[in-house]
Amino acid sequence: MYGLFITATKTFSRPPIADIAIFDTHTAAHLCKELAQYATFTVDMRGESLNLRVLLKAVISFLRRGGSGRLIMSYYSEIIRMSRVKICITNQDANTIFFDLAREHPSIRFIALQQGLKDNISIGYFDR
Repeated sequence: MYGLFITATKTFSRPPIADIAIFDTHTAAHLCKELAQYATFTVDMRGESLNLRVLLKAVISFLRRGGSGRLIMSYYSEIIRMSRVKICITNQDANTIFFDLAREHPSIRFIALQQGLKDNISIGYFDR
């Protein structure tokens, strides 16, 4: 984690106000094109960048809760709160942080897109 902090591009600006947050910049290019008519922004999930303003608010929030939970959850929650998004989307359908955020923010719509069939499934009459 410390290595990510050192190598990440650091900013101190406020996250943009947007309708849609796309989690994981690496997989967001096609979604940004499809959603061009909406105010969108991407959230780095792999340590590419770190917003120090958001991190400071996340640390304060984390400490107010007595250190319960995970700091990374506080960081992403602060991004969601500060940007006032209505929808969060990810292409990583196995992203546990994303699903934890969905439980923490029930008033926001969270969408995980699956990239293909991972195994044989059977749902009622539909067998694959």
